[in-house]
Amino acid sequence: MALIEETLNSDLVEYRIISDPDELRQVFRLRYEVNIHELGWTIPADHSSQLITDELDHTSSIVGAVVNGEVLGSLRMSPMAKIPEGLRRKIFSGYPTPVDLSAFSVTSRLAVARSHRRSRVALKIIQEAARVSNAKGSPISIIYCAPALVPMYMKLGLRIFNNPIHVDGLGIQCLMSIDVSDREALAKLRSPLACCAPPSPPHTPSIKSARDWHALTRPVRSLPETIPAASVEAMLPAARSGSLPGLSSGSQHIVQVFRAGQEVWTRGSPRQPNLLVLEGALRSSGPDISPVSFKAGNFIDFDKLSHRGVAASNLNSLTETRAAIIY
Repeated sequence: MALIEETLNSDLVEYRIISDPDELRQVFRLRYEVNIHELGWTIPADHSSQLITDELDHTSSIVGAVVNGEVLGSLRMSPMAKIPEGLRRKIFSGYPTPVDLSAFSVTSRLAVARSHRRSRVALKIIQEAARVSNAKGSPISIIYCAPALVPMYMKLGLRIFNNPIHVDGLGIQCLMSIDVSDREALAKLRSPLACCAPPSPPHTPSIKSARDWHALTRPVRSLPETIPAASVEAMLPAARSGSLPGLSSGSQHIVQVFRAGQEVWTRGSPRQPNLLVLEGALRSSGPDISPVSFKAGNFIDFDKLSHRGVAASNLNSLTETRAAIIY
């Protein structure tokens, strides 16, 4: 399956599954360029060859944009059954784990060359991935992404369905999901993925079970929610004097819920969004320092905590904590 369009100075761009070894190497090199050089992430990588690849690449579908043998961008769709158990538990936390995982996939590793980020290449890759997901019978796609990317994915039709998680090397990540086979629902949302869905959803037992599970998921309390910078500033007296870092009229916020005992930040994570605690409490911890508590109204600047090498987690195991993630 390949979607071919005549773009980029009349060159033919193919949006398809990438399996050629030379093209796959370009995919792994592009991941390194974007994630390590540009974003400064601390995820595992082959630094000597400047490649990012792992065992999931052997069992996943890698969809990308290719023009004249050059890979412009790609993403990865991994069968849910192949996802490490620890991450899978985080994804399904709070919900019954589906017995049949064949209709679920995890989409990750989206990377587009800097020279093509202002084009429609990323969207076209995601659209082709949706077509491939439907063709393979795995229409329920799960992603985890940085808070700053949530608005972009919401425009595609994804929604936050669970509490945020902490991913080693990435820090705070939002869990989002989408049913790419539901043309009617996607059309109502004006999602550009509606055209990739079949006229009517398939009715195989595994797909029906997965779609039923997805229909029962619910947005976490207060999610997704965005609030104006002025509203956040009004919650903290320090902001009125201009002493609150990281906030401006252009700042954006997503209110998220953190479960009791859940990691929020750990030493070695890349630069994180700042947090404003709205309800509940967070508590820093570290072997060489006294714990610091952050209660409602407290602002957490992770840059100031990073030299301590601390982790933040819920103070009261019986309550949830709501915090505004500021980016």
